[in-house]
Amino acid sequence: MTLPSPFQGADNNAAAFHEEIYGKNLTVTIAHLPAGKYTITIGEAETWAGAPGERIFSVTSGNATLAKDFDIIATAGGARKVCYITGEVEHEDDSLKGPLTVSFSASKNNAKFNTFCK
Repeated sequence: MTLPSPFQGADNNAAAFHEEIYGKNLTVTIAHLPAGKYTITIGEAETWAGAPGERIFSVTSGNATLAKDFDIIATAGGARKVCYITGEVEHEDDSLKGPLTVSFSASKNNAKFNTFCK
């Protein structure tokens, strides 16, 4: 018997939402990607805040803004519900501008990162 995911909408990927990184400003780095255009999908699920507006943050990669003033609860419709941030970025070879970085910056409480999705 398979137990239901503690994160609504996580389907078979619930384990990816059990851990998170959080802080006022944080950066996730992805090294050794070939140059090209990439679609980034970030999975988020709120485990701390209990109401919309309690956690607000923005996400960027290079010059691309993936999310501005993002509120997980407002987007997902509640706590412990999965939602996604998706955007396209252009990445030059690591030897030219370094690895691909995705930066999170909080405007209220902490920004957070759960997982990258396929």
